[in-house]
Amino acid sequence: LWLAGAAAGVALALWRNLAFARRVKRGAVPVEVPCPLPVYLSDGLASPCLLGLFRPAIYLCDGALTSQAGLDMALAHELAHWRAGDRFWALLRLACCAVHWFDPLVWLGAWLSVQDCERACDHRALKGAGPEVREAYGLLLLSYLSRSAPGHSLLLTSSPMASPLRALRGRIALIGQRPRYKRAAAILLALCAAAACLAACTGAEEETALPSSREGAVDPAGMVETGDGPGVTG
Repeated sequence: LWLAGAAAGVALALWRNLAFARRVKRGAVPVEVPCPLPVYLSDGLASPCLLGLFRPAIYLCDGALTSQAGLDMALAHELAHWRAGDRFWALLRLACCAVHWFDPLVWLGAWLSVQDCERACDHRALKGAGPEVREAYGLLLLSYLSRSAPGHSLLLTSSPMASPLRALRGRIALIGQRPRYKRAAAILLALCAAAACLAACTGAEEETALPSSREGAVDPAGMVETGDGPGVTG
């Protein structure tokens, strides 16, 4: 039963990815932009996405070409996915879901992992950006939400820029505030290191020393010496 479920999960994921790639690549035309990855314009997309495991390329929708600022933000987001190797993390998520197809907590963890990847890429794309750029970025994400095609799927190794409404609320909330996590993370790391050192020192002090006298010592023959006379059998 477990093997049948795992095989069905792998087959479904393979079919979904092949169908998605076929739809996106059908009629795609190259776009000449300064980018380290090939960039194409596709009619089968609701939002920009990074597609391909070993030959990745960025595929854009029509909405990404309405302004130069929107194009730059879309490319920055997908390049952040590429540099972080998120397509391989997506493959690992698929493997975990296929092996543990019966465990809802694994599927929940995979869904949360997708949202973490998107928020991390938002952070990288907006690093050092001002309030105006952050506002424009959030409006760009909202524009992709209104499109009819689905934005995310746990069974896809691609990384669409759009997100479901529930996940998009958290992304917008983080985009609207400047991150102040580095100092807090450094303080937390220092506290953890101090706690680890304190625990190690406390454990060393609790170790008892070997007795200096022979009182209460047990000899190999099972005799107990009291120190006052001959040994008494145990």
